[in-house]
Amino acid sequence: GHIGVVGSTLPIPLTVLVQDASSAPLTGVGVGFAISSPTVDVGQGFDTADTQTGADGKANAVFRLGSIPAEYEATCVCQSCQMDASSVTFKACGKLGTDEFRQGDVRWGDTRLGANPPHFQIRQTGCALTSVANLINFYAGISTAIARTDPLQLNQRMTDFEVYNSSDDVRWRHVPLLASQRIHHIGTSSGRTALLRATAVGRMDADLASGLPVIIHAVRSPAPDRRIRDHFMLAIGKCGNNYIIADPASSTGEALYDPNNPQLTLQEIQRYAPL
Repeated sequence: GHIGVVGSTLPIPLTVLVQDASSAPLTGVGVGFAISSPTVDVGQGFDTADTQTGADGKANAVFRLGSIPAEYEATCVCQSCQMDASSVTFKACGKLGTDEFRQGDVRWGDTRLGANPPHFQIRQTGCALTSVANLINFYAGISTAIARTDPLQLNQRMTDFEVYNSSDDVRWRHVPLLASQRIHHIGTSSGRTALLRATAVGRMDADLASGLPVIIHAVRSPAPDRRIRDHFMLAIGKCGNNYIIADPASSTGEALYDPNNPQLTLQEIQRYAPL
């Protein structure tokens, strides 16, 4: 159930426990750890792995994620154990490494978004801005020609470069201006119908498999206390059918998103790639 940055080792080892019928730990029982998914070798593996249990009946393996932001599966098998308890399967997910800024951060949350009416604060309507900051800093980690940023700095640059329109919405095709033109806008894919959503999800899967984060535009279900319904997030990985996102509205910055969630309906995705 852990989520880690691709190419890194998980902070907690995979651990199995072998016991007898009375739940006493068994020492010296042979076990074998193996990777079952993905089947393509993208660098995943074990930095260390015990081949038999210790005095506490446990065996451990330190798992290293591969290079793609996907779900990984490892299995530990005990050949001498009873058939109904002879294996344990572990699942973990990889994500792309970038900042996971939050729009309500005290460093910029009270700053006015853009320069046009109605003059909302970043904490209120800055999810698109924050997602762009996360996107740019991902590519800044790849290219030294791209300057790192944060929502406070980027808010001013988006005003200066006219990346905001007259309503302070993001002009998505102009985002490369903020990254020294070292990325380009592949395009926009709508997800407003089931058929279009399937196509958008397929493109998002392909981009993530290629190591490219994707900006998601979703709409919250109507509620009396919600003035702003549009929400923007950066997809940086996948766990099963859910996407790992850098969510500007999350208390931790990271969350899982189901594109079929009726409470947060997928509208479209914005796709970018390096030049």
